[in-house]
Amino acid sequence: MSSSQLEYRDYANLHLDLAWIYSGIVPEAFRDAHCQPDFMGAWLVIDGEIKLQQQGKTIVAYPGEWLILKLAYGTQHFAKNTRIRSIRFQAEWPDGQPFFNKGLSIKTPASACPELETLSTELLEYIQNSGLKANYELRTQTVSFDCFMEIRSLFNKWFIKLHNHLNSLGVHASRGDIQDNTALNILHQLNHMPLVNQPTIKDMAEQAGVSISQFNRKFREEIGVTPKRYFLNRKLNACRRLLAFSEVPIKEVAYDLGFKRLSDFSAWFRANEGISPRDYRTMATEH
Repeated sequence: MSSSQLEYRDYANLHLDLAWIYSGIVPEAFRDAHCQPDFMGAWLVIDGEIKLQQQGKTIVAYPGEWLILKLAYGTQHFAKNTRIRSIRFQAEWPDGQPFFNKGLSIKTPASACPELETLSTELLEYIQNSGLKANYELRTQTVSFDCFMEIRSLFNKWFIKLHNHLNSLGVHASRGDIQDNTALNILHQLNHMPLVNQPTIKDMAEQAGVSISQFNRKFREEIGVTPKRYFLNRKLNACRRLLAFSEVPIKEVAYDLGFKRLSDFSAWFRANEGISPRDYRTMATEH
């Protein structure tokens, strides 16, 4: 049994979503390219060779191997006529922290977990048989509710196998081993606090029965950032998702996040992201 103290509601806050699945020869335009930290990914090499460089580390994958990608910048090189199965997805906590982080990127023989290939084939075939394009256009195609739920169900089955296989390789989910009850209770409060609110650290510390310094220290030791920074990251992550993956007007995004004036929202976003909300949306759409 896992030592995790996470509750059902904690995992309910996990954002898990299939971006696309593709199987075929890598197009010329993508053979030599930069990796962007937008989606996690898993590549199964069918023919050819992949070379991935991230954070000073180089991994070369050959036919019959899965390459599980870290959410980070890097460069990718596919040998000519390389054929792969590519699954790109989001798996992150409310503040944008990847579900898997330490231990990636990593390659593993497909024979070590054949269910990964079998379940990805079922997912791919269902999408194709539903008349959908199994590529990066998946997210923008019109589907029925039943079709959406079936795709999500098939993807979840595949992801469970990926999770279990990575665990067997020593790659564990982030925040799955929080031991301090105070930090866990703070996490629960911050995850369920409306984004229009501003957490009052003093009141939260008093409610937890600890000093402000203890309050910040306990949380930082388990989560890696202070409670105030965690809530800011959660707010920024929600903002980025609304700008990148929805058509909600920017003025409404600002209002939903608690800003009364668009100018204040734009200044806040630029101060944290180094770019205006409008330019961020344009860049995300083009990418």
